[in-house]
Amino acid sequence: MQQDELTSVDRERYRCQMLIEGFGEDAQRKLAGSVIGVVGLGGLGSSACQYLAIAGAGRLIIADKEGLEVDDLGRQVLHWELDVAELRTKVDSAAWKLRRLNSRVQTTKVPEEINASNVDSFFHDAQVLLDCTNDQDSHSMLNRYCVSRRIPLVFASVDRFSGVVTTVVPGVSPCLNCISSELISRDPAPHLIAAAAGVFGALQAIETVKLSTGYGQPLIGRLLRGDASCNAWTMLDVSRNEMCEVCGSLR
Repeated sequence: MQQDELTSVDRERYRCQMLIEGFGEDAQRKLAGSVIGVVGLGGLGSSACQYLAIAGAGRLIIADKEGLEVDDLGRQVLHWELDVAELRTKVDSAAWKLRRLNSRVQTTKVPEEINASNVDSFFHDAQVLLDCTNDQDSHSMLNRYCVSRRIPLVFASVDRFSGVVTTVVPGVSPCLNCISSELISRDPAPHLIAAAAGVFGALQAIETVKLSTGYGQPLIGRLLRGDASCNAWTMLDVSRNEMCEVCGSLR
């Protein structure tokens, strides 16, 4: 059976989302045939991967070079005490959980540091890429890669109770370099409430579902900023910088 064919079990499992007007079986089939890359399996990646798996994404390429430590458990809900005790890597921990959340979802594990030299070898098949990392060098590298390959990039960042999320469609929307002044800069050591990472990781999953299915209006040319400490939310319109060194030449 092809990955994007729906079984009777699938129709029952995804019934609630297929009942959404305008979504239906067509969108569910598209989601089942999707290939989605996720770089970073911490707080954001944990949330995003779980929601993509239970929504019925076809294949997740999950990348993280790190093992697990006790302090990860305070914000990374995909990883458990047992994973730390058994010295599991984040990709092994995540893949094990995701298979048990949804046995129909395929996972490809990448237990390596993603850099400009190897990113294409792992993510050339990805139709959407999620940046769930927490350092500026990774943001910049993934942005440049997605622009060069014209792959949609779903970006989020969190700090304390606050976060931002946006979707980059190269040649259509601003890239991350265009809007760098609007993005949240993380401290070298995480300072955040776990639920904030969960919220913005879930928003990344929603953006990815929209991009994969054609349903709804992704955050293209818009940046959503939220501060959960006071429940304040702001939608900013953001524009391309025609002189941007990364995406300015795209038409």
